[in-house]
Amino acid sequence: MDGYIKSTIEAIEQKLKLQGGTLSAIEIALNAVRKFGTIQLTGVYGSKYNMFPLGNLFERNINLKMGQAPVIHYMPKLFDKITAGEFDPTEIISHKVPLEKASEASQMDRS
Repeated sequence: MDGYIKSTIEAIEQKLKLQGGTLSAIEIALNAVRKFGTIQLTGVYGSKYNMFPLGNLFERNINLKMGQAPVIHYMPKLFDKITAGEFDPTEIISHKVPLEKASEASQMDRS
């Protein structure tokens, strides 16, 4: 029940623009990482978080690395791997959307 309450509170905070992103993703990573392990947060976490689990990170000596994803710098190398057949991007594609519906598609991950 506690997870449901946290999710509901997070949903309200997000709707009111009090908190961006989701703390539950960080908590999932925290529960999955071993002691002295590393959690990498990549993306846009621009807002402040309520109840950030700093105590749990310190207690288990977890390294926390973070930053935005500078995808543009990796595109040439990634494209070379795709064209050489070393990487199949279809394994990570969850949706295919026509360009004219891009605006609607960008809302899918926000609901």
